[in-house]
Amino acid sequence: MRQMEIDDISGVYHLGEELFTSEEFPILYRTWDAYEVTDYFTSDSDYCLVAELEGRVVGFVLATTIEKEGTAWKKYGYLSWIGVAEAYQRTGLALRLYKKIVTAVIGISLAAYFRSKKWL
Repeated sequence: MRQMEIDDISGVYHLGEELFTSEEFPILYRTWDAYEVTDYFTSDSDYCLVAELEGRVVGFVLATTIEKEGTAWKKYGYLSWIGVAEAYQRTGLALRLYKKIVTAVIGISLAAYFRSKKWL
């Protein structure tokens, strides 16, 4: 698992096309497009991860952060998309991707909280 790079955009998009079909997910199918992947990558690449095997993207997670004033944490993580190639489903890969992105988001959220308290 690693942070997504620009060369991964196509692999992530095509894996999403395989996973988010109109038959399986009629609502998600309409929102999954190349713009969706590039938008997350260009706006919050720190929260875009891929799992790769033999040069092929077999899993991904796309997340972002949302800032909310007037709350204790100020910044919240939002997991938007997670996908794992069918051959690697039920192997724990999605859970590992999820845990890695949660760790990244918690890190930024805690830092923002500590700064708000002037502890950093």
